Amino acid sequence: LGFLIVFRSNLAYSRFWEGATLINQIRGEWFNATSNLSSFCSTKPEKKESVVKFQQLLIRLMSLLYCSALQQVCELNDD
Repeated sequence: LGFLIVFRSNLAYSRFWEGATLINQIRGEWFNATSNLSSFCSTKPEKKESVVKFQQLLIRLMSLLYCSALQQVCELNDD
């Protein structure tokens, strides 16, 4: 009986860390994509205002995308 309890808890622990690792990997990949898109924006002074608007929009959309991905993984019930 003790062996089964240890086996099941070890399996649950492994699954938890696999999920946590994948979530962190996704966050890192999206951070790299966002920073690459932001860094390759135009540096011309006449386009500064539109570039700043684009960068702010990009950050907000990527944040919403990450939030949506976390909601797909999480199974919490809203009250």
